[in-house]
Amino acid sequence: MFDKNDFKKSVKSWIEKNGESSSKQLETYCLSLIPSSDLRKNRWLIDQTLSWFQYIQDQRSATRASRQLEMMQ
Repeated sequence: MFDKNDFKKSVKSWIEKNGESSSKQLETYCLSLIPSSDLRKNRWLIDQTLSWFQYIQDQRSATRASRQLEMMQ
């Protein structure tokens, strides 16, 4: 049986360890966590996770850019 809470915990841990990885790598990891019999009804969870990951990456990029601007001034 697929447990969404375990999925979320696993993904969070993966992102903490692999934060500079690509969305494709995260998608592959997510697919490995969901049994194939449950994949169709839980695809939304992967899509939501990838959107969240993109947001995190965008925030990190913005923070880095801001720090670079501060150092230049």
